[in-house]
Amino acid sequence: LREKRLDQEEILIEFEKAVDELKSQNVSLINKEKNIDKNLFSTEKEIELFQTEKQQVLNEIIITVPLLLSQIRINLKPDGNMHKFKLPSTIFDLLIFELKSLDNLQTRIMQQKNEKIEVKKDYMELKKLHKSLTKKINVKQANIDIEKRKCEQVQFLKYGRLVSLEVLDANNATNQDTVQLQKKLDKMKIEYKHKYRLWDNKLNETKMTLSKMVRENTKNISILTSLKSKQSSLISELDNILDIDYIKDSAPSDQKRNRELQKLVEVAKTQANEIDVLKAEIHMLQRKGGMLYAVPEI
Repeated sequence: LREKRLDQEEILIEFEKAVDELKSQNVSLINKEKNIDKNLFSTEKEIELFQTEKQQVLNEIIITVPLLLSQIRINLKPDGNMHKFKLPSTIFDLLIFELKSLDNLQTRIMQQKNEKIEVKKDYMELKKLHKSLTKKINVKQANIDIEKRKCEQVQFLKYGRLVSLEVLDANNATNQDTVQLQKKLDKMKIEYKHKYRLWDNKLNETKMTLSKMVRENTKNISILTSLKSKQSSLISELDNILDIDYIKDSAPSDQKRNRELQKLVEVAKTQANEIDVLKAEIHMLQRKGGMLYAVPEI
């Protein structure tokens, strides 16, 4: 975690350097833009002045335009009598227009009147909207002031002074990183704890099976030792019987002796079979991984 934190701090320092460089570039570009806007504004002013001066000079040029009498129409109000029109004494004070342009100007006057009415309606609606938005802004500003006072009170209670929001944001960013790392660590702890429990359960089960197999092996070994001891005792008895010198008066008959020998041989065979079965079981348990104790030799 410490290495990750150091790596993150290095990455953060690189990002801060890049941000500072971008800020400096942004400031230089803003200054260049201001200078360009200033030069552009001055250039536009110069062009406008030049155009006005040029138009003034062009207006001073006297141009002779030939007109027919049928092309001249003078719109002057009559003096008193509505049916009598008179021509002006001179045409130097008159302004010459095309009839089509005059009609266009008159229609434009009507359009502007209608536009003025619509603009007044829009103005009234915007005025009402402005009043409502101003009320909402005042309410929001009042709420902001209340929350600001609460925030200042909390800062005084917690820190004893006012703290800038940038410092709090920086602390929150670092705390968020630590919180995320702590969450990852807790998640990994839970996962490994679950795995540890599973392996612990498997180990306990294996120990139980191992102890059970050890008990079974011990029981089988004890049975085997007892059988071996019985076998050795029977063999010794058989050897003693075979080595005895029979006396004619006290010795049993041959038939009785043969029957006893057959019984002993059958008992020895059955015990040998049981010993073979136990050996096979012990061999199987050894293949399964069971623990065996050393069999005592008889």
